[in-house]
Amino acid sequence: MDKTENIEKKKDDLLAKMESYKNKRDRLNDKAGRWADKRDELNSKVKELIATAGEHRKKRGLLNEQVKNAKEKKKKLMAEEEQLSDTLGVLIKECLPEKGPYLSKLKNDLRALEFRQQTAVLTPKKEKALVGELSKIQKQIKEKEKMLEENKEVKEILTKLKQVRNELHIEKKKIAAFAHNAQKEHNEMNLLYSEADKLRKEADNAQKKFVENKILADKEHKEYVSSLEELKKIDKGFSGLKPGRVKFRVDSGLKQQAEEIYKKFKDGEKLSTEDLMILQKAGLL
Repeated sequence: MDKTENIEKKKDDLLAKMESYKNKRDRLNDKAGRWADKRDELNSKVKELIATAGEHRKKRGLLNEQVKNAKEKKKKLMAEEEQLSDTLGVLIKECLPEKGPYLSKLKNDLRALEFRQQTAVLTPKKEKALVGELSKIQKQIKEKEKMLEENKEVKEILTKLKQVRNELHIEKKKIAAFAHNAQKEHNEMNLLYSEADKLRKEADNAQKKFVENKILADKEHKEYVSSLEELKKIDKGFSGLKPGRVKFRVDSGLKQQAEEIYKKFKDGEKLSTEDLMILQKAGLL
């Protein structure tokens, strides 16, 4: 085998290696591209989840503020209720005779007797005595309540007390409702953040796979470029060996175009068949 044949064989081997490097590089770049797409898709979903979670967090904050306001109002109402109850107690003592049991005690006694009547098994005699006692207490209560109703100041306090207690009941219901809804928003927010963390880990893994494949693709590309440089050197040294070979001047426009294509090639971009022909014409391939 002469020197020309050896050189031709070496060129063929290099071209075969270049084809292998190119195919591996393209496959790895495609794979890296798919991982990059998956990473971007996952990061986009993470962004959406975080934004939605932020909305729930904002709603939770507003509801917690409402809970706080309702609790402050409840505290004021409870203080007002206590003050009115104390005032009412003083007025009742002033309005009712000092002799005899307090109205509160009569009402407690009445409830106790009514409970006994409903639950205990009594003889007719004891039943009659119990009914008589009930009637007596009911009469005492009515008398004392009538005395209170005739007192304008007591009546005003009772009206205010009833109003305050109604407002207090409403505020308690508000607190329970606001707190319940705030907890719902909190739970929903945590679920979304948890899902975002899960997807973020998947996106990080996709980024890792992208980098791994890109490094491998770049490695194959460097091998390709190295083989191409070697092939150019062989062609340069081989050009003077072929007998009767006619040297021609490369058009400056073609050379510039070829250099641009070659730069694209070195940057890892794919080349078309037409690009390869231009490189060959310009002596760069």
